Amino acid sequence: MQYDIALKTLLENSKFVFFKEILGVTITEAEILEELPQETVSVKRTDYPVLVKDGKGKEEIYLVEFQTEWSEEKILDMLEYKARYMRKFHKPVHSVYVLLNSNKNSTNEYSDEEVKFQFQLVKIWELEAEKYLNLDESLLPLIPLFRNGLNYVKEIERKLYESRNKNHLDMLTIFGLLLGLRNKEAVGEFFRRRKDIMIQSPMYDMILEEGIEKGKLEGKLEGKLEGKLDDARKMIAKGSDLEFVFEITGLTMEDLRREGIVD
Repeated sequence: MQYDIALKTLLENSKFVFFKEILGVTITEAEILEELPQETVSVKRTDYPVLVKDGKGKEEIYLVEFQTEWSEEKILDMLEYKARYMRKFHKPVHSVYVLLNSNKNSTNEYSDEEVKFQFQLVKIWELEAEKYLNLDESLLPLIPLFRNGLNYVKEIERKLYESRNKNHLDMLTIFGLLLGLRNKEAVGEFFRRRKDIMIQSPMYDMILEEGIEKGKLEGKLEGKLEGKLDDARKMIAKGSDLEFVFEITGLTMEDLRREGIVD
């Protein structure tokens, strides 16, 4: 899923408030666990395994999966993850499916002749945006995905831009990326407007390097040659392979030579 870096960063920055306000769980400690060693390359990995502790000191593990679309296949993956973490840690393990886009077929259980598996399903689009607007800055990047969330885009952008939180540049980048799930035109305008400050964000660099920004890079998103050329310059400066640059930007060696980017 192309939003993995953004959502992992968001969860790391908002662990306590995310658990309380989105999952309804109050915790006093939270640690994102290292992935279990893979026995084979085919073993799948859960998105975010989190070891938490409540006020009484009880430890539990939450396996949080973010998905843009509903997938019945993902439920079987979650069942596999649960068994693996139960076997490894011998602690209660809770599975959470956070669904970003609406789907009328989504459900919080799987059953067949032998197995009944229940999990927590969070339908992001059903959460009322206004309720979360003033709770905690770390949740602001998610709000465009909530019910009526697009009504507050300008207010959220202003709050994140003016924030003194040390992670506010990362949060701005996440906000712009997730906004693209609801309004592609708005995210294009946002990246053009805030590009100068967003390039200071460490997470922006990670997204740029992975080529997973909406439309892969803002140059493609804007559909402008200059934007693609800017992206190519940044990637080459970071040591990216030229074939990778061509694949991500859609540019050719002739384009780069004509602009003096390469000899």
